[in-house]
Amino acid sequence: MKRKLAGLLAALLLLSCAGTGALAAAFKDLPPTHWAYREITRAVSHGIMNGLGDGRMNPDGTLTWAHYLAMISRTFAPMAYEGARSSGADWKTAGYQTALSKGYLLSGDFLSVAPSSLDKPISRQDVAVLLSRVLPAAPANSAPSGARIGSYDGGFGSGAYSIDTGTGADVKIVTDSAGQQWIFIDGVSIPITSYNAAYDPAAMPPVANPAPVTADNALSDFAQMDANRQAAVRRLYELEIVRGKSDGSFGPYDDVRRCDGAVLLMRTLDAIDELRAGETVPLTLERVDGDGKTVGEAVAGNGRIGQSLSALAAAYAPAGYKAAPQDGQVSVITSRYALQFAPLTQADKEEIEASAQYRQGQISYEEYMAKDFWLKKLGDNERKRFLIFGAEFQETVEVPDIPEGLELPEGAGLPEGLEITTHTETVTRTEIRYDTAEEAESHMATVEVPVWRLRGNKKSPGTMNLKVNAALVEEVKAIFTEIYNDPEQFPFEDGGGYSWRTNSRSEHIQGTAIDLNVDSNFQVRDGAAIVGSRWAPGGDPFSITPGGSVVRVFAEHGWDWGGNAWAGHSDPSYGYHDYMHFSYFGR
Repeated sequence: MKRKLAGLLAALLLLSCAGTGALAAAFKDLPPTHWAYREITRAVSHGIMNGLGDGRMNPDGTLTWAHYLAMISRTFAPMAYEGARSSGADWKTAGYQTALSKGYLLSGDFLSVAPSSLDKPISRQDVAVLLSRVLPAAPANSAPSGARIGSYDGGFGSGAYSIDTGTGADVKIVTDSAGQQWIFIDGVSIPITSYNAAYDPAAMPPVANPAPVTADNALSDFAQMDANRQAAVRRLYELEIVRGKSDGSFGPYDDVRRCDGAVLLMRTLDAIDELRAGETVPLTLERVDGDGKTVGEAVAGNGRIGQSLSALAAAYAPAGYKAAPQDGQVSVITSRYALQFAPLTQADKEEIEASAQYRQGQISYEEYMAKDFWLKKLGDNERKRFLIFGAEFQETVEVPDIPEGLELPEGAGLPEGLEITTHTETVTRTEIRYDTAEEAESHMATVEVPVWRLRGNKKSPGTMNLKVNAALVEEVKAIFTEIYNDPEQFPFEDGGGYSWRTNSRSEHIQGTAIDLNVDSNFQVRDGAAIVGSRWAPGGDPFSITPGGSVVRVFAEHGWDWGGNAWAGHSDPSYGYHDYMHFSYFGR
């Protein structure tokens, strides 16, 4: 089953992107390269787990019954858990009471836990039982006992047979002209090399379905558990929540570590989100800016489980604001979200006005595409390309006038007696780069920009030189002047623009990309640093914050930030990010 990535959601409010980075940086024994980093960080952001209070997470520490009952209650029954806490119960008792009230624990349960034993370690098999009880009921189905074989032609001729497996899969066996047999499963062909004789459907006995891979046969110690715990592990294995250890065992009696407990809980949350994907749910939506300040009254709305928060925000933008890029998706874990919005810029207002004029026929398409607001839009567009490349960006070509309904195979000549007229069209280059270093250098210029410098705890005015595309000199100067004048006074250690790189699609080779504070804003893939050493917004003063002035001002001028432009979110443990990188075309 394909996993859907759940977002970084708080138990009551969605944390900002900056919150995730700060949480990740808080635990000195949980580096981004830790195998459970992402899921532990998610659990912390949900308010499900906490560190030890001394700067450590202790990912290999043992979880008790009290820990796991509280974690499950905070995840799937937060209102009941908080109700128990507000009534005076401590966190251990609140978790136990919530588990009983929600059916995670049952009266007369085979699970051996009581208020007096909450401090005992919890085993992997008992965690499996608890998690299976929060899952939606499994659909009733019955596995087929065999398969039926019938004749099949479909253009293959003799020796082609279809197989009804009873599972809905499209399975066919085909013998080609060379005598080689193939099995087609849902259109994917696999050669059968062990048997090359033609099939005789009349002589073939029923073909039994191959045994599916289940917990029963995949986990070497599955038989050590009783039937109740086997049923729970079987369900979790089916949903890929439980995957077993590297040696093929499950370890039913092993104590659960903090890292394992977080991973299993987050996988269960993802599985429930996937099982309920598309379901419409009522939501309460807070509307805030990048600093968390309210920009509109909270509204009651509807969302779909699995819907991206960016799409949800677009539907609930307050007047004068637009949805900002944001992480995550609607999840079963909460019905309350803080959606982020940014004020409409002058360019946004110009786009709205021009779009209305075009729809009403007041301006032509060419006039619409020539408007300057395109230069401030994120990503690639023709207006930006023309600014950078000018006439080199366009060329005139002869385009044939093909009569309607006439289709010519590639490379085929015209039918005899048919003459085709042509017309000229101006087309755009599809690749935006200079061909040589010499050509690129001729289009560059150095610009001096104002910046804040940080020495110790004191900020002081300074300047920085950047080599960029000559067409962007004034724009770059305006960007840094706005950042300099912003109350945040974000400090800079270093910065770089144009850099020739052979066989690269990087925007640095055309002077339309800028890297800032390289060491504190690393380029990272799945948590492993490629360039730089860290990204710790809120902790490191040189780390760029998602909601801060640097990202905001660059975006207002049409520059994408590599922190979320490609991966779609700001979690450094997953996907590719380049937190130092700003680019005019979004690469």
